[in-house]
Amino acid sequence: MSYEDVPCIRTYAEAKRYFESTKPYSKGRHKGKTPVGNRSRGWIYINMHEGKDYYRVTWHFDGEDNNVTYYKDTPMQAHLTIHGWDVSATALLSRLLGAVVLQHQFDLWWLRYGSPGKQIYLGTGTHIFENGTPQIKHNTMTKTYLKRRKFNQIYKKCKPFVDYLTITNKIRDDGFSREEVEDVNRWNSASNYMRADFMKLAESTNMNDHYTLAKVLATRTDGAINSIWRTDTLKNDALTKPMLKTLKHHLKIQFAKDLFEQREVTVSGWTRDSNAKYAQYLNK
Repeated sequence: MSYEDVPCIRTYAEAKRYFESTKPYSKGRHKGKTPVGNRSRGWIYINMHEGKDYYRVTWHFDGEDNNVTYYKDTPMQAHLTIHGWDVSATALLSRLLGAVVLQHQFDLWWLRYGSPGKQIYLGTGTHIFENGTPQIKHNTMTKTYLKRRKFNQIYKKCKPFVDYLTITNKIRDDGFSREEVEDVNRWNSASNYMRADFMKLAESTNMNDHYTLAKVLATRTDGAINSIWRTDTLKNDALTKPMLKTLKHHLKIQFAKDLFEQREVTVSGWTRDSNAKYAQYLNK
């Protein structure tokens, strides 16, 4: 979604001027609120309202109100509070704050104009911008690390299944058929049950258990299931690597509390937390 219609509002005076010159909605669920940018935007609405000593721009995402507030007693600053991201939040913020704001690995970053590669880590929560420049920058961030030795110990227990899958995939010229995996559809609608039995099936010496697990993995591995509209179905040895990657992914979810740890690390520029997607499972 484009936000080229959203004005740049960096200061209290600019917010006041925009609010006083813009007609609020006269009907509907946003009646009385002042639109920021286009009045009819679709599923996401950006509005401004006036408080006792501030103006606030808000937009709703994932059950939370994100906002930028301009206070009378700090007239040159814009206070950003962000709880949840959607795919277009950074485009909106970049227009509104007159800055280049980026989202990476579920955190907020700021890019200095004219300095390619100079990404500054901001993190989540509340941030203060003055003339498009963040006033508080962090030089540390939380990253998620895999305890490789522990994971290898867990994965080693899956060797009976790994051997089974490696051998049987060699004779699969067209991947798995849709009819073949119909009986494991219940696993996909009951993910907790599926995760609970993962290791039991993988450790088993019963080939029927291995076949069941292979079908479950196939339903969760792109290109593993053959269909009349696919011409790129995986086959033979090409099936094995992505299916085992799916197995490893679900093992990491199941044993996340034992396999991952989080540490504060110093950052001076763009950095990547390759295990960020597993952080949500640490407290479950």
